[in-house]
Order: sequence, then C-alpha cells, then structure tokens
Amino acid sequence: MGNKTQRKKPRQNKNKSPLRRKIALIGFRGIGKTTLSQLLGNIYKTEVISLDKKIEDEVQMSIEEFVKKEGWAKFRELEKKILKEIAQKDGVFILDTGGGVVEDPDGNLSQEKIDILKNSFFCIYLTMPDQLLLERLSQLKNTKTRPDLPGGAEKLPDILEKRKPMYLEAAHAVVDISSATPAEAAERIRRLIG
Repeated sequence: MGNKTQRKKPRQNKNKSPLRRKIALIGFRGIGKTTLSQLLGNIYKTEVISLDKKIEDEVQMSIEEFVKKEGWAKFRELEKKILKEIAQKDGVFILDTGGGVVEDPDGNLSQEKIDILKNSFFCIYLTMPDQLLLERLSQLKNTKTRPDLPGGAEKLPDILEKRKPMYLEAAHAVVDISSATPAEAAERIRRLIG
C-alpha cells in the first residue's frame, strides 16, 4: 500500500466579512464618519471601532471633558497612542476616526499619524463642499457633544482649509458624499472597495 497524501482542508476564515483589509474613514467633524462606519459595518458584517470611543474608555471621561481638563495637545498625543494600538490589531474592521486625526499636538500635519493610517488602513477621505459641511456643523452643534476647536466656531472654515491637504496626504481614495443620503454614501463606498 502506498502512502496516500492527504489534502489539507483550507482554513476557515473566522472573520466572515468580505473586507480584505482594514478601512479607515477620515474627514472633517460632522461629515458623517460615524454614521457611515456603522452602515458599512452592517453591510460587511464586520467590527466597527471608534477611535474617539477608545480614547474615552482609556481616560474614563468624554473627549469634551478631557480637552477642557488637559487641552488639545494632550488629546492629540493620546489619540496617536490609541491609533497605534488599533493599527496593530489583527483582522479586518472599519475605523471611525476623529476629524483631527491627521494633526500633531501643535495643530500641524502629523506625519507619524498619517504614516500609521496609510500603512495600516485603506483610508477613505469623505468630502463635500465647504459651505454644505459648515451648514451641517451649525445644525449639529445643538445635538452632538463636541469640544470646541481652538479659536471657536468662527475659525472652523480656516481649520477645514488647513486640514484638507492633510486628509489628502493620508487618503488612498476620496469620496464626495454631498447630495447623498447616508445609505447612498455607504453604497458609493461599497462600490469603491468592492
């Protein structure tokens, strides 16, 4: 009797998601990253991780409270630490980032965070015309708890303008979600990533 070679059964992928890599949604506050990451999580049947929620869990307080107590510079340092930890996590998932994830503690471009995002995730930059986004932000102001950015609401257009090239540097793809419902925006992203 000759030796029979046994074929190994292909290993079952524990993660049933059809995603092939980690996805990160980036873009300015109020653009809809949290809503879209949840919708995509449902579409792909995969885990969604909120960077802001992870930070809140770490400090045991809201981001608004932390920023009031410690300041934006300390927040950006902590954000980088948590981002590194999430990037090292195995498996595929969707990361919902904060609007300033591309900034360093001084408010300038953080090459280190951008490199983490680009090397560990497929980064999708969500965008819409400035005026539309600023109108949306003014409507959200009374419904969501967000810490004021340095300089307050009147500085939002300047901060948005400053961050655009930072988002573009981190992005593998840009998706314009203006004139789209959340479901339509999620479908645009699904078509993009397959």
